[in-house]
Amino acid sequence: MANGQDNKDGANDNESWNCGAEGETDDFEIRKLRARQQRNLLATLFFSQGVPMLSHGDELGRTQGGNNNAYCQDNETTWIDWNLDEERRALQAFAKRVIELRKDRPILRRTTFARGEPVHGLGIPDLSWFQPDGQPVTDETWTDANARLLGMRLASSDGCLLLLLNAYWEDVDFVLPPANADGAGVWHVLVDTSEAPRAGEGAAGATFPLQSRSAVLLAGSTR
Repeated sequence: MANGQDNKDGANDNESWNCGAEGETDDFEIRKLRARQQRNLLATLFFSQGVPMLSHGDELGRTQGGNNNAYCQDNETTWIDWNLDEERRALQAFAKRVIELRKDRPILRRTTFARGEPVHGLGIPDLSWFQPDGQPVTDETWTDANARLLGMRLASSDGCLLLLLNAYWEDVDFVLPPANADGAGVWHVLVDTSEAPRAGEGAAGATFPLQSRSAVLLAGSTR
C-alpha cells in the first residue's frame, strides 16, 4: 500500500516467516530468533561457493518494513540508518567476521567445480554431504521434503571445513565425519550462529550438539 499501487506491485510468492509476530516487537525471544536467522542467512551466503551478493544494508538488518519492491520510496523505508543500536552493531560485527573468514580461506571461494575426487594428502573427496548420523546423504534424503539437516564437508590442499545446517526447530546431535581418510581428525568451531556456549572442538565420530535453527562452520585438523 505504501507504494501507492493498491498493493498490486511486487510479487506475492514471498518465502518469509515473521518468527511469531508481524512487524516490530518488543518480545525478547522473537527478536533473539530473528537475529539468529539474520546470522544464518549471512553465514550461508558467505560460506557458499560462487560470488556472494549482499544488498547494502543487509549487514545492518535493514528490513524496508517488509516492502520487497520499494523502488519508488525515497524516505526512511529505503534510507540507511547509520545510528546503530546494540543489535545492529552485533549483526555488522558478525557480517565482518564471516567476510574475513571467506577472505582468509581459499576453500570457500574455489575457482573450479568440485568433482568428488580424493584430495592429495587427505584422501577424502573435495566435496561430501552428510546426514545427522554421520552417514553420506542418499538420493532418498535429497528428495525428502521434510529433511531439515545437512552437513557439507569441503576439502582441499588448504585444509578441510565442515558446515552444519539445522533448519529444524529442535536441537539435534550431529555425528562429526572424519577429517581425513584414516577416519580421524578433530574439528574446531569457527562460527556458530546460535552463539551457544560450547567446547571449542570435537573429534571425528563424536556427536556435536547442533542448536535449533543454526549454522556452524568447523575447521578440521588431523592431530
